[in-house]
Amino acid sequence: MSELATQVFFSPLIRPYLYAKEVEVTDYLYLKQSLKISKSVESNDYSIGVYTFDDVELVGDNRQGFFNEYDYRSVFSSERDLCKVRITIDNKSVFFGLIHEEATRINFNTGQIRFKILSLDSIFLKTLLRSDVLESGDSVKNAVFKIFTLSQFSNLISFDINNINPGLNLLLDKISTIAPLNIKEFFDVILFASNSILWVADEKIKICGRDILRAKSARLHQFVEDEIIEVFDYNKGLHRVFNIFNINNTVVLDNISINRYGPKKKKLDVKFFTQEEKEKIIANALISEFAFPKVELKVKIPLELGLNVSLLDSISLSLEAKYSLPKGKFLPIVGATTTNDIYSQIPEFYNDIELNDSCGTVLEIEHETNECITTLKLRMF
Repeated sequence: MSELATQVFFSPLIRPYLYAKEVEVTDYLYLKQSLKISKSVESNDYSIGVYTFDDVELVGDNRQGFFNEYDYRSVFSSERDLCKVRITIDNKSVFFGLIHEEATRINFNTGQIRFKILSLDSIFLKTLLRSDVLESGDSVKNAVFKIFTLSQFSNLISFDINNINPGLNLLLDKISTIAPLNIKEFFDVILFASNSILWVADEKIKICGRDILRAKSARLHQFVEDEIIEVFDYNKGLHRVFNIFNINNTVVLDNISINRYGPKKKKLDVKFFTQEEKEKIIANALISEFAFPKVELKVKIPLELGLNVSLLDSISLSLEAKYSLPKGKFLPIVGATTTNDIYSQIPEFYNDIELNDSCGTVLEIEHETNECITTLKLRMF
């Protein structure tokens, strides 16, 4: 398919909480290089309970100072840090994020400047959770609501109280004794403890229980063999199995899972919950979620189709097994032909797993603009 037009827009930060009007900077970026735009609602492989940000890297031409700080030639009248970034493909907004200046790198010989853009919720990294924001007795939902109403977020993300639906809406026990932490650290703990996920869609932030990953979404996309470029990284999901949870000092385990997959332990210190009853509720919810594996795979589809897919959408795949004809003198006989038979060889299968209307939930999306390919990571249900 033909390459789809990619555009990038910056909204520099003028002063705290106030942004300038959006400016297109596409012509000053090296977009002919491979541009990968990644979005995810899940932790990296072999880990759980680590809240991650969507990201993209941009390379710009700064030979004339267009991206300098405090420069009259530049799009930035002050600092680059926390500049809002919007990326569109074929006039469709596919990414909203912020420049994080600590990752900016400049090459004086080439004049290139490299930006690391993290999704809008990365502002949580740079915001301290003050002790007066939350109170003991706040539910998880109310605690999150209070955080989202802080002035630091008013011009970055929008939210609806109806979109804050944690899996476990327990009441917080202790707040006053919690050591200072940024809001990212708070969400690492509270999302894990409430068995929830957080994601940003079109500048709107949402939280829901992890059970949504096992349910068919109202947004269902069906891809048949002609639309599927490649299916790869198929695995049984054993890397995400955990069957012993230690919440503070409360331990819950699943013996059936331990006997089958071996002991896989996860410890979490949750200072917000100190009652043993609540610790057991948290541990039991996590055991139900992670004690047994769920098949995961990745599928590549044309970018034109991938632009219509969102995180947590459901995907139905139809893909038949394929094989090459045997090279022997005779056709193989079922029940008689054996491996390495020189007279009638067994067909060579190069896709021996059939996916007949198999359904999964979208955990990750990666758009590659130059290859015009979208890669989806699915968890099957």
